[in-house]
Amino acid sequence: MHHCHHVGNKTVAIREIALMRVRSDDSYILIGSYGGRPKHPQWLYNLRSNAELKICDQTEVFETRVREVEDDPDCLRFWNIRGLALQTYTDYQQKAPRKIRVFFAEPF
Repeated sequence: MHHCHHVGNKTVAIREIALMRVRSDDSYILIGSYGGRPKHPQWLYNLRSNAELKICDQTEVFETRVREVEDDPDCLRFWNIRGLALQTYTDYQQKAPRKIRVFFAEPF
């Protein structure tokens, strides 16, 4: 679990959230599972509104630009990487009545 800082899409305030994330090379995969709940997590809307995200990974801090993965082959690839990292996400997707969104965050 690592902390991320982003801008609220309505308040423009800096928000801090704890996210489970998966590292892939120098980038990060963020999964909007929200524990398999029916709705997307609020941070998902914030990232759609402002693509800059600060990730605090142990002692390192990365400024990243985030993109939502829309392409199904890329999404499947990221989903499979995530599945290897934490099997629980497969359970979340099975229980969620929505498509769990995947984001790719690259340092800049």
